[in-house]
Amino acid sequence: RPQSPLSPLAEGGDGLSQLTALVQKGENKAMFSEGMPPQIRRSINEENLQFMQHRDVYCHDYFQFIRSLAFVNNRLTMEGSDKERKEFAITSLKLAINFLFHTYFHTRKKLRIDRDYWVRNVTELVSTVGEACQWLIDLLCSEKAPNYLKPLLLDCPNREVRTAFYNVLVTTIHSYYKHELHLKQQSDAGAQIIEQLLALLNKEVVESFRTCTEFFNFFHLLCTQEHCCKLLVEKDAFVNFLSFLLGPLTSSGSKNYPHRWNIIQVREFVSIFSVLSRLLRHINISHRETDHSSNVNADRLSNPYTLVANPEDLLPASKLLEDHLFGTDNSNFKRLLSECILVLKEADAVTTESIANMLCYLSWCSQSHSAVTLEELQASFATLPSNEVKQYLDVLNKMMLIPDCLQTKRLHFTLDGSKYHPQNGIITVFQSNMNCDHRRAYQAIKFLVNLANTCVPAHEILLNQPQQWWHSAVSWLKRRVNVSPYLLC
Repeated sequence: RPQSPLSPLAEGGDGLSQLTALVQKGENKAMFSEGMPPQIRRSINEENLQFMQHRDVYCHDYFQFIRSLAFVNNRLTMEGSDKERKEFAITSLKLAINFLFHTYFHTRKKLRIDRDYWVRNVTELVSTVGEACQWLIDLLCSEKAPNYLKPLLLDCPNREVRTAFYNVLVTTIHSYYKHELHLKQQSDAGAQIIEQLLALLNKEVVESFRTCTEFFNFFHLLCTQEHCCKLLVEKDAFVNFLSFLLGPLTSSGSKNYPHRWNIIQVREFVSIFSVLSRLLRHINISHRETDHSSNVNADRLSNPYTLVANPEDLLPASKLLEDHLFGTDNSNFKRLLSECILVLKEADAVTTESIANMLCYLSWCSQSHSAVTLEELQASFATLPSNEVKQYLDVLNKMMLIPDCLQTKRLHFTLDGSKYHPQNGIITVFQSNMNCDHRRAYQAIKFLVNLANTCVPAHEILLNQPQQWWHSAVSWLKRRVNVSPYLLC
């Protein structure tokens, strides 16, 4: 039969020309052509490879393996020789911290079920072995610090991660000073970390107020160590926190003090009041005391609300604090008091106690601070809904128990009302609400009874009330108890 003209056996056929023809035919049929551009194929291959790696890393078995590996030497860090303890502790901490900071804190919640175990073991290492603590402090002070401090304490959207990180951080700084490592270095690494975090208050924390709860919880726990608290005072941290809470601070101001934050926003950083209270009560403000003449022993009494055992160890108030807290007309103190009044409406017991101690510390032997504070508390009790006034009465009761030369004046001021606002006196509030707001009237009576049973001067003042007042109070309470006791809760 006749051969194909493309056959290599064709007579006079040229192999190259035939291959050329075949290649052309293959091109026309798009043989072996790429289904997608090479750049897209490379990108997909890289993503697939990364997915396979993550599948192996971000899995429960791998996490359990790293956890066992990181803390397998825990027993040796407690029982081995001094050299072994240091080596094993540092090696374990390096593995644990690198895994936590770069992997564990960035994964989904399902894989973070043993978060407390990690935190407990890491804090145990830095607490017991000074060299391990030093390594972690150096890491947090290195050029890598911006990758950890702000992202994990402030920017991270997961509250559990922020909580775990601030617990590790505060224990590390506490342990740094407990081991006295700052005495072995030319620079104080713990102070450097604190300065970096304080620097965030002006802008970054303001912009991230929805995730700043753990930031202020960190400082709240940090203040519980005496050395750290004094360090914060020396860094003028009180003014920094006050500026964050109030906004721009001035040495004088108007009578109106608009709130920078509303109550919903304040809930995110309510622990700032505990921080302010602890810092202020480490500062000497005795030069602000104006009244000692009424009690011959008052000049020998120190402010009992301080957190320093020896009054001589109180730190001096800086000029910046003097200008910004007191000023020429106590304007910023009034703004701070206004914020305290706002948050007391729904404050928990810890916050209420902190605010009460701070206000008592400022009011000690100070008639001006006492009068302003009592007026605000009285007005709140008289005007706010009666189911929201419990915390105000708790603070007011504590103010009545301040054992200085102004105690009797405060009692008369509170019970009878001020010269300009007599209607806010507790006795008057009771009388004006007997027939319209039974809950408020009952709370006023309860406050007076508790105060009389715990404060001798108050007992004497109340006993001097007219007999008619006592008769009306007893008769009213008898009627309410017998008719509708559920109203008295």
